[in-house]
Amino acid sequence: VRDLLGMHSRAARFMAACFALTCVISVAYTSSDVRAVWPMILAIIFGSTAACTLVLSRGDPMPLGQSVLVSLTGAVTSGLVLSVVPVPVNDMTQLWMFGMSTAVFTFMCVRGRTALAWLGLGLMVLVTAIWSSTTGQGAMYGVSLTVINAGPVLMSTFFAYTIRPQARVIYELREQSTQRIASASASAAILEERDAQLDRLDVLARPLLERVASGVPLTTTERQECELLEAQLRDSLRATGLQQTDVI
Repeated sequence: VRDLLGMHSRAARFMAACFALTCVISVAYTSSDVRAVWPMILAIIFGSTAACTLVLSRGDPMPLGQSVLVSLTGAVTSGLVLSVVPVPVNDMTQLWMFGMSTAVFTFMCVRGRTALAWLGLGLMVLVTAIWSSTTGQGAMYGVSLTVINAGPVLMSTFFAYTIRPQARVIYELREQSTQRIASASASAAILEERDAQLDRLDVLARPLLERVASGVPLTTTERQECELLEAQLRDSLRATGLQQTDVI
């Protein structure tokens, strides 16, 4: 699926860079009344690293160790940002980390780590609920802020369980087609070489064979020509056998 969606391409890397830039712009726009800026900078670094990991990591599904770390994006960035925003929040754009984390979880499903994506979303909801509860806003307020992000993750889950198997079948069929083409090319090359050898044998041996079949005794020169032709054909057969042995 990573190859099918072009997640290894320059365009995907550009999108990851735009993701990081969006995080920076969000912090710059919403950091005027926060208690400290450094936790938000750490949130940018963590979120941007997660996005780059999704794009750059190889394998399908995404490696487990990297997936576990990426699944912590929502919990870590939410904890960092919520620790410095005013209570109550002055502007909902100060909660930018929810949307960014949801984008990460969405592509985790695409990369074949659906369970860890839902775990990450659950941890983000839990951290937000704890924050809203400890700040006197009630745990359900925190849940209401984050549970809406389940929609995109649900859609990407549907993608993971429908499109990914089809993509696997497509690549298996393409591999089989490639093998058939390679086998057909090898067979064609063998037939072409056989025809070339037959044409060469026809040119070299036919005149002498017709001379032998005529029943007229061979002259000394013709006998020598037969012996030379025999040696030449024998050497060519040995050379072909040696070439096949080298290939094997």
